Amino acid sequence: MATTTITIRVDDGLKAAATAAFEGMGLSLANGVAIYLTRVAATKAIPFKVEVPAYTPPPTFGLTGEAYKRHLLDAKKRILDGQYSEHELIEV
Repeated sequence: MATTTITIRVDDGLKAAATAAFEGMGLSLANGVAIYLTRVAATKAIPFKVEVPAYTPPPTFGLTGEAYKRHLLDAKKRILDGQYSEHELIEV
């Protein structure tokens, strides 16, 4: 079977941690990556659940689109014009 070389860039810490994990299983990093790619090719899927972390959008004060953009620009102008007040931080 002909082989090819794949070059990828990963964080040094990630490479070290993955290498250690694969070595703990008796595999080299290359063997571990090959097993992963074999599984993806066979199943046409990533072999674990991939999720987007929970996202909480910033408050829009009930405004959307252009109205929200106008609100932000107006707030910026008031701040730059010195029309703001400072408040004490209240921790709950």
